[in-house]
Amino acid sequence: MREKQDLQIEYNVDLSTEELYLFLNHCYGKWGNINYLNWKYRLINGVKLDTIIIKSNQKPIAFRGVFTRNLKANDKSYNVSTVGDTSVSKEYRGLKLYRYLVDFADNVVSENNCQFLSSYNQMSSITFLKNKERGWQPFDFSVKMKIFSYNKVFNYYLDKVLENNKKLKNLTLKYINKIQLFIENEKINLSDKDDCLKLTTIKISKNAFESLINNRHKSIASLLILGIKLFLKREVKLKLHFNKLVKFK
Repeated sequence: MREKQDLQIEYNVDLSTEELYLFLNHCYGKWGNINYLNWKYRLINGVKLDTIIIKSNQKPIAFRGVFTRNLKANDKSYNVSTVGDTSVSKEYRGLKLYRYLVDFADNVVSENNCQFLSSYNQMSSITFLKNKERGWQPFDFSVKMKIFSYNKVFNYYLDKVLENNKKLKNLTLKYINKIQLFIENEKINLSDKDDCLKLTTIKISKNAFESLINNRHKSIASLLILGIKLFLKREVKLKLHFNKLVKFK
């Protein structure tokens, strides 16, 4: 654990910096690249963005983004702020830096005369549990999403499916670099070894991908049966490359 000293706090700075997305990847794992950073925090319309970055020795150690926009419901208008990415570097946790981030969001709400402050979290996450302790009220509601990158969504859910199944994970890691996968004509990056011999090409339609995502909590057997049904409906297409010589050890 580091000591709390020589901290620099910066507000609403230019976010298209390599150090910021490297920091977010450091905190979250597979967070994204510079294009994802720009899409999420710069290429937005009708939304006011406020950010705070805490640095030590000129390097980011904590960050929070807050989006504010006007929403209409039942013929009434509301100013609503939504908490975006919130992260503190592991090396600096335990120094109450998160308190700075919480106070920052509260100040944004006050300055923009917001009626609500919202946060989208998984119910099992620490953030959800902490917010509930602070008196936040949880609400369940349907969300209509538009997928901009099948690559990011697919790899996120693949990690979720495999994290609790060691045998399936080992099997997947063994053969995944031999599969070429497309979702709605977008090539999915399954492996860094792109020059490996591809034994199979799989093409999945948008509808098939959404069906698999919606049924992701079911057993592997159920997902396999669903995959067969989608294959029979031509929503999933397979091409085996028999013309290639393959030597199995």
